[in-house]
Amino acid sequence: MTPHAALPRRELAVLRRLFEEGQDRAELGISAASYGKIARASLASATRDLAELEGKGAMARAADGGRSTRYLLNW
Repeated sequence: MTPHAALPRRELAVLRRLFEEGQDRAELGISAASYGKIARASLASATRDLAELEGKGAMARAADGGRSTRYLLNW
């Protein structure tokens, strides 16, 4: 079993896209709105997915939260 096997398809697709766009893009992190556009998911689903990724340790919330909370990859 691979380490990412436990991730749902939508979450895995978004993470792959971040990596494919390069290190600079991956280091910017992603907001729920951006996640939703990439995954073609509602804002509510994007927020839930990001919270799940945070809970699994794949991502962490950036220090500057609020309405434009960004999630950063845990390398």
